[in-house]
Amino acid sequence: MQSLVRALALPLLLVCLSGSLVACDAVTRVTGPRSWVSTAELASGGKQVITVTDTTGKVTDAEIDPAGVKDTPTDSAVNVAGRPDQVLIGWVGGTCAETTDISLAAGQPGVAAVIKITPNSDGCDAMGVLHVLRLTFSGAMPANQVGVTTEY
Repeated sequence: MQSLVRALALPLLLVCLSGSLVACDAVTRVTGPRSWVSTAELASGGKQVITVTDTTGKVTDAEIDPAGVKDTPTDSAVNVAGRPDQVLIGWVGGTCAETTDISLAAGQPGVAAVIKITPNSDGCDAMGVLHVLRLTFSGAMPANQVGVTTEY
């Protein structure tokens, strides 16, 4: 009887442990709406706030103006070389844009990105500033499945 208990103890322990790991993974995974916020100093003084809100549940990270990223086309999406799960979106904001809200929602065929830029109420010199958003998705996201619209 004692040898039967020992023989069953290890497999039972492994089953319990693997069940616990699966439960932990389900708890740490983000599947609902998520937001990222970044602030930067404006050339005209004050701060700019850029907010990214994902309601698709497919985005795992959003980086605003990541270091080392250059030559990103504006108002469209491109995949990062060698990273089918990452998409770059470029847009031109003003030196006095106080807020930029980027919403990511389910669209046809994949994700609709709407960039809404709000300048300060004091007027603006209309000098353009290139910004880049790097999105990391939970799986491959072809850039041609990300539609980009910019509203000023």
